[in-house]
Amino acid sequence: METTDARYNAEVQTRPFASTPDYDPSLLASSLQAAGFDGTRRTWSLIYTFGWFAVGFWMDNRFTGLAAASRHRKRAVWLRDRFVKLGPTFVKIGQVLSTRPDLLPLPYVEEMALLQDQVPPFDSELAHRIIADELVRPVDEVFAVINPFPIAAASIGQVYKAKLHDGTDVVVKVQRPGLIPIVTLDLAILRKLTTFLDRHPRLSRGMPYTAILDEFGITMFEQADYAKEGHYAERFRENFKAFPHVSTPKIHWDLTTSRIMTMDFVHGMKVTDASASSGSGTPRSANTLPVLSWKLA
Repeated sequence: METTDARYNAEVQTRPFASTPDYDPSLLASSLQAAGFDGTRRTWSLIYTFGWFAVGFWMDNRFTGLAAASRHRKRAVWLRDRFVKLGPTFVKIGQVLSTRPDLLPLPYVEEMALLQDQVPPFDSELAHRIIADELVRPVDEVFAVINPFPIAAASIGQVYKAKLHDGTDVVVKVQRPGLIPIVTLDLAILRKLTTFLDRHPRLSRGMPYTAILDEFGITMFEQADYAKEGHYAERFRENFKAFPHVSTPKIHWDLTTSRIMTMDFVHGMKVTDASASSGSGTPRSANTLPVLSWKLA
């Protein structure tokens, strides 16, 4: 099944797609129909993943104590690996699940948290070509230096550290190729499933799955538009300008499009890392508080 997923992602990345659209549930069905055999193949791949997981999860819950914890950990590792193979939509779902310890056992939450910034990157040569295509200039003309390898990779894109010709340290966020067609098809398949569940209350148990999926789709499409995200970052910067310990990187609009975003590099730490260090007995003064910066996901 992994080979099928890899082939699917490689094929769909070659399809042209214009600037990032808004999420529109009414267009999902036509997207699935237009996908033809690719859509059918993808559907069965998802059925395999979630069917196999559901059976395994049910079996794991029949155990208790250390045996249950061990089985949940192995299952969580399998699910994380499967989400990575399935692509951006499911990496993002994993990120969402990592914030919901009320829904999943702790091993799942911990494994899904690794999807926040530890996703296998796509080829850097392709990323640099995307930068050049978006800015209509060679990369070395735009940046004095740009790292050959990303410093982080997540569901929607990956991030490179660079230096402008005036000496400013920046990071460049590059969207994964073929992102919107992949996400659109996945959401079309998932929406067929949620619609079925909503029509059968005994299965949905009162949960509005389609409404939840639509909210997820709206958010993901917004995050896929880096120009829109840049405007949100500037609004955040304006709203918190009176707080000296909150820093939001400056957006370089001349080097930003819907598919790439360039912003100042800001030193700081993840909130989770800060929490860990504060519990270690190491005192933190005001100037060592974590810098709150716009998420590079």
